[in-house]
Amino acid sequence: MFLPAYGLLIKPFVLPLLAVLMLVSSLSISLGKLKQCAKGWRTTLFVLLVQFVLVGAIAYAFKGFFGEEVFLGLVLIAVAPSAISLSFFAELFGGSAALALPLTAFSNLSSVVLTPLLVAVFAGAQVSVNPSGIAQTIALAVLLPFLAAKLVIARLPALEKPLLAHGLGINTVIIALLMWGNIAPSASFIFANAQLMLWLAVPAFAFCAVPFAVGWISGKNREERITLGVASSLKNTALAITLASAFGSAVMAGPVVYTVLSSGLLAAMQLALRKRKA
Repeated sequence: MFLPAYGLLIKPFVLPLLAVLMLVSSLSISLGKLKQCAKGWRTTLFVLLVQFVLVGAIAYAFKGFFGEEVFLGLVLIAVAPSAISLSFFAELFGGSAALALPLTAFSNLSSVVLTPLLVAVFAGAQVSVNPSGIAQTIALAVLLPFLAAKLVIARLPALEKPLLAHGLGINTVIIALLMWGNIAPSASFIFANAQLMLWLAVPAFAFCAVPFAVGWISGKNREERITLGVASSLKNTALAITLASAFGSAVMAGPVVYTVLSSGLLAAMQLALRKRKA
């Protein structure tokens, strides 16, 4: 169904594809916006604690319900940083793109340290993991592309405008290839374990609902509530699935279920928003 043979051809290129995705997404993030985010350190720290530590703790609560490899997958998606599309969805639902954009940048850059550290904390006792290997992958996929984006802006300004203009289309194609290359080789496991996938919807829903609720009640006004809720709950699934794919099909299960469920929830929210405006 997912043409796994072709997915296997894409798989060796998933890390370079992810790096290009992060590079294009980083072009719109200025150092000035990051400084602004650092000045509002209380809000930034709050979002980091919720999206990394709180959601990681929720994953840990399901430790005894799933096998070791499946549990590792839950932890990987739980301690993944914010989605790179965060600012788009925050603005779409009535939040602040100006606040969401630096928050997602800060979250992804922090994940070089926080994600491998928290994987070791929450899953290290159950599964053998290599935090330095995870950190290296995130550095290659997130940190270096961010620095490369700043270099493109400084040295090749003529490229910035066309890349930004076509960024959405480029990112859509890359995300599709990433999902194909990562998920297709594990398709047989996913379809052979349909009951497991249904049970994984429980923690996946908790990863979406609990941090969103915490972010919502912590905002000072509706715009900030929406922004903090979305920022706290929406994960960088492309990064999480790429990390999980290195550990095998069973580890992929949790991130795949979260990706499908969160996408469904976002689609439902968009549909409700359209009906409200109609």
